[in-house]
Amino acid sequence: MSKALREDFKRDGYVLLKGVLSASEVAEIRDCLPPFYERLKLKPKRYLQARECLEVERVYNLMAHPKIIEACREILGRDIIYVNDLLVQRNA
Repeated sequence: MSKALREDFKRDGYVLLKGVLSASEVAEIRDCLPPFYERLKLKPKRYLQARECLEVERVYNLMAHPKIIEACREILGRDIIYVNDLLVQRNA
């Protein structure tokens, strides 16, 4: 993880981490979304609200994916605290 990504996160509040998940992992997540949108009669959109993520098991499980956890630690530091299903924060 580069210093530039950490600086981007500090400036923007988010970063896009290309290559953290494999193409097959991304495809699996994309494939689970259309039935979710159909069931809730939602128009497909680029981003899910946190409460919506709780309803898509595969997306919800990303919060504990080892690659995602490691990426968070590299950006925020090793001392991050998992507070609940909607928030990850840095212990500052």
